[in-house]
Amino acid sequence: MTSTTGEAVVAVSRRIGAPAQVIFRILADPGRHPDLDGSGMLRGGDFDAMVSGIGDVFVMRMHNERHGDYEMNNHIVEYEPDRRIAWEPRPGLGHPDATVSGAAWGHRWIFDLVPDGAGATVVTEIFDGSRLPADKGTEVDRERAWWRTQMVTTLDRLAELSARPADAELAALKGALDRQREHVLGILEGLSEQDLRRPVLPSGWSCLALLRHLTLDVERFWFPGVISGDPDVVGQLAAGAEAHWYVPEGMGADEVFADYRAAIARADAVLAAATPGQEPAAWPVELWPTWRLPDVRHIVIHVITEVACHSGHLDAVRELIDGTTWLGGNPYAG
Repeated sequence: MTSTTGEAVVAVSRRIGAPAQVIFRILADPGRHPDLDGSGMLRGGDFDAMVSGIGDVFVMRMHNERHGDYEMNNHIVEYEPDRRIAWEPRPGLGHPDATVSGAAWGHRWIFDLVPDGAGATVVTEIFDGSRLPADKGTEVDRERAWWRTQMVTTLDRLAELSARPADAELAALKGALDRQREHVLGILEGLSEQDLRRPVLPSGWSCLALLRHLTLDVERFWFPGVISGDPDVVGQLAAGAEAHWYVPEGMGADEVFADYRAAIARADAVLAAATPGQEPAAWPVELWPTWRLPDVRHIVIHVITEVACHSGHLDAVRELIDGTTWLGGNPYAG
């Protein structure tokens, strides 16, 4: 269903079979805007987080036949979580109007979300040009059909993105993480306790010490600690990671492996209750005051990278110990 209101306002509505929360998370993530853009002008940008309130600004690279490549600085002017979001684009780098002091046309892109039954939302996209100068408002009115077409396409794409279940994304990420966890356990299989404890590389760590690091500083730290903010783990967020690169006296290899598997099970329970765009419940500002992972999606990707890196370390150590390789031979052999 499409409608218009006023001479320089165009509005298009569509019922989307997804909760308002899911749809709003997509709209509040500038990195996903090119995927839903119906105009074909958005080229992306450098985004490290979702917008979180009025006053936030995100820069979008753009392209059209009239101006070529340029940027628009988008100022968030309305922000009601799961209900309404709006931004006011202003000409940026490469746009001819960017040289005008304080250039701002006053038009706004608005998305209004109204729940409509179980798991569905009526989404209205609004191009509000009521604040535009008279000449630009006339141009919008003249090209109303084009605006409607690209807005209908945008809502169609938004519906497609919203229909992709979040659990499918996390399932794919968890699958990749599980392969790396299996790699860690598999490359250590068959080693004696003596080999598991002895340092092989000049840096001096042992296989069991690295497994303790993965248990405490990866599986426990990121999942129950950062994602869930569990009280019994939060205190660890301020501790130095190097403190966990050792095996406590009296702790046997079987116990080290059992703790690692238990930490994985606890981490999986956290993931089962999470969504990709969920913000972390706690963050170790004492460790990283200026760096932050914005959501579960980025945290899992970070963990996959770290576990993959350490599984490679274990590959090197195992080959030096007894010649065993994870791939079972030279993968480049003809």
